[in-house]
Amino acid sequence: MTTLSADTLLQLSLEEVRAAIARGDAQCSDIAQWCQANRQRTEPILQAYHHTDDQQLLAQAQAADLAWQQQKQQALTGLPVSLKAMFAAPGLPCFAGTSRALPDRWQMPGTVVKHLLDNHCPITGLTHAAELAFSGLGINAHWGTPRNPWDAEHHRVPGGSSSGAALSVISGSALFALGTDTGGSVRVPASAAGLVGFNTSTGIWPNDGIVPLSPYYDSIGVITHRVADAQFVYQAIQRGLMRAPVPTAPAHLGAYHVALADEAAMSPLNDTLRSCFDNALTQLCQAGARLRTLPAPLFEDTITLVDAGPNTAAIESSAFIAAEIPDWREHLGPHTDSLITQAEQVSATQYLVRRRDLAHHRLHTEHRLRDLDIVVSPTLTITPPTLDEVTDTSAYQIASGRMLRNTVVANLCGLCAITLPCGRDDNGMPVGLQLMAKNGEEWKLLQFAALAEQCLGSSLDQLGRPPLLASCHGQTPGTR
Repeated sequence: MTTLSADTLLQLSLEEVRAAIARGDAQCSDIAQWCQANRQRTEPILQAYHHTDDQQLLAQAQAADLAWQQQKQQALTGLPVSLKAMFAAPGLPCFAGTSRALPDRWQMPGTVVKHLLDNHCPITGLTHAAELAFSGLGINAHWGTPRNPWDAEHHRVPGGSSSGAALSVISGSALFALGTDTGGSVRVPASAAGLVGFNTSTGIWPNDGIVPLSPYYDSIGVITHRVADAQFVYQAIQRGLMRAPVPTAPAHLGAYHVALADEAAMSPLNDTLRSCFDNALTQLCQAGARLRTLPAPLFEDTITLVDAGPNTAAIESSAFIAAEIPDWREHLGPHTDSLITQAEQVSATQYLVRRRDLAHHRLHTEHRLRDLDIVVSPTLTITPPTLDEVTDTSAYQIASGRMLRNTVVANLCGLCAITLPCGRDDNGMPVGLQLMAKNGEEWKLLQFAALAEQCLGSSLDQLGRPPLLASCHGQTPGTR
């Protein structure tokens, strides 16, 4: 007999949901219907999804029920997931944030999505993304901009480019979300929504079946309510891809070699953002973490390199457009068109020199961080702006760059990274704490993040429910 509800679902970890299925407290089809109900309640406000298919979702959930009945279940069986619009999935046309569906070869699911389907993980839909994954704001000229639920008075941007992914999780319409992260596209919207956003090192998970932005930096990331859920998903996919067993990691904060980001990561923060960040550091240190200084100005050097240009992601995306959708050039949104126009002016020599410089920087970073486990910084350097604040091109570009300012460091340096909430600013918006670790050290990063979360509190513990969503779930704003 079912003893759970759509509202209860928001309180449970993925492991607890799975245990409820195993006990018979809920069926996979119940959970899918609860996610559908949550989407129907919140979608008119959030506009998180680009495409859904409820009939297909229910069929996938019923197949998951059968897998459980036949004792053929896997870790993610019956746990609904949303996919960013860059992913290909059966029955859900891939637009990649553009104005039309991409050619057929970009509608074929890749390795990670096939793994989810083979293990009967129901897909709630494809979530909105910035066009071709450009933009740290999450604005889309073709489909509109999903709304950040933490501001009940103004339409604030959700963060991008995985703009709808975090909203699908915080609304309860999916239990976790997959997105892509090239410069912060998972961590930025997760931080803006007060959630956990974890991106793997480039190449850890195959990127086939996903529309590329920059193959050299693209990685797949996970958005969840809590670090334990990110650990659960990471471990399940790793095992499904036949990766090596997950190693153990130290079980207390003081066992990790942790460095504080250099001042370039903090200098743009206003007083409230800086206070939230400093308070989080104080709590971590009181819990046993020992902070040291970086051996060199990692953020300053990386940000300087970014500002020097040219934008390799835009160059590689322009090549994708020329090769795959050449007749779409005139149909791009204005912000994408501006970036592609600039990229088209870059010579092959300039591009190759840029790639060489970036590769050297990554190798230099590996040497710098050889004696460190974790680097800690703020996730975002500004409060997510309102739509009215970024209407003109200049304001848009400045705000997008500042949203990605700290997160892009991990991608350019080849690191894995995670964001978790550490408070709210004077606008009532969530503030994120970013943790980074060396390439391939995902489990160490996740273990440290879990210890940090125990100290700071989970998203729901710290922040409660977003004002725009509390009423949708029968609560008054600010209650839990």
